[in-house]
Amino acid sequence: MNGKYFILDFGEAMEQYTFALVNELRKDGHHVVYYLTDSPYVMCLEEVNEDTFLDHYKNYLKTNN
Repeated sequence: MNGKYFILDFGEAMEQYTFALVNELRKDGHHVVYYLTDSPYVMCLEEVNEDTFLDHYKNYLKTNN
C-alpha cells in the first residue's frame, strides 16, 4: 500500500492527541510532517501531494538537524 502524505500543525495543549494521531497514521503506512504552532489549542491535518510533502520534509530536516 502506498501511503498518503500529511502536514499537521498543532499547539502545545494538543501534543498528546497529535502524537497519538501521528502514530496511527504512520502505522497505516502514511507519511507525516508536523509543526508546533503558537496557538495552543490548534490541531490541523491536511492531506497534500507528494511534491508538497517533500518540500516540507526538506525544510523540516534543515530546521531539526
